Amino acid sequence: MEKRVLSAAIALPILTAAVWIGDIWYTLVVFTACVLGAIEYHKISPSANNVSLGILSIIGVALFLFNVQVEGKYSDVILTAVIIVSLAGLIFINGSKILDLSVQIDRYVSSLWLLGGILYLGWLGSHFLLLRGLEMGKEWTILAMYSTFATDTGAFLVGTWIGRHRMVPSISPGKTWEGAVGGLIGSLVAAPLLATFLGLNLPIVYSLVAGAIIALAGSVGDLVESMMKRSAEVKDAGFLVPGHGGLLDRLDSLIFVAPVIYYYAKWLTII
Repeated sequence: MEKRVLSAAIALPILTAAVWIGDIWYTLVVFTACVLGAIEYHKISPSANNVSLGILSIIGVALFLFNVQVEGKYSDVILTAVIIVSLAGLIFINGSKILDLSVQIDRYVSSLWLLGGILYLGWLGSHFLLLRGLEMGKEWTILAMYSTFATDTGAFLVGTWIGRHRMVPSISPGKTWEGAVGGLIGSLVAAPLLATFLGLNLPIVYSLVAGAIIALAGSVGDLVESMMKRSAEVKDAGFLVPGHGGLLDRLDSLIFVAPVIYYYAKWLTII
C-alpha cells in the first residue's frame, strides 16, 4: 500500500499537468505510455521471444497514435495494413514446421496476439489523444482519469474490507462483487464532483451516467488485462510502477474508459 500511495503521489501531478498543458507534452506522455505498454504486452504474449513481432507491434501502435495527429486521414490504410501484416506473420512464425498441428495452433495464436495488441494499445490508446482534442477535452480527460482512479480505489478498499463473493475467480481471484459495488459508488461520487469543479456544466443525470460508464468500462478493462496475465501465467505485466506492477497494469482500466467517454462526450454535443 505504501508503494501504491507513493507511486500515485509522484505520477498523478505529472499526468494532470500533462493533460492540462496538452500539446506536445501530453502527446509524448500518451506515446510513451502506449509504446511501453506494447512492450509489456509483447513480453507476456506467446511470441515473447520473437523480436520481429515485438517491433511490428510497437510500429503498429505508433501508427495509430500518429494517425490522430493527422486527423485520422489514414485510419483505413493503417487498419488494413495491420490486419494483413498480422496474418502474414503466420508465414514467418516457426515456418519450418508447417505440418505440425501444435505449431500451427501456436502460429495462429501468436498472430492473433499481435493483431490484438496493436488494436488494444494502438486503436483504443489513440482515444486518449482524441478525448483531449475535444472541446473542453482537458476537463473530460481529467474527469475520466480521476473517476477511474476513484473506481479502482473504491473497489480495492471495499473489496479488501468486506469482499466475500468472488466475481470471476478463474480470471481474477481477488475481484469481488462487493468491490465492484464499491468501485461504482466511488465513480458515482467522483464524476459529478469533478464535472462541477472542472466547469463542464453537466446535468447531474449526465454526470452520474458518466460515472457509471467509467466504472463499468474500467472494471471490464481490468478483467481483460487480468485474463491476459492469467493466460501468460504471470502476476504483473511488468515492474515499472512500484506497488502496481507494470505500466499495463495501470493502463488496463483507462484504456477502456478513454474511448467510451470520448464517444459519450461527443454524443452529448449532438443531443
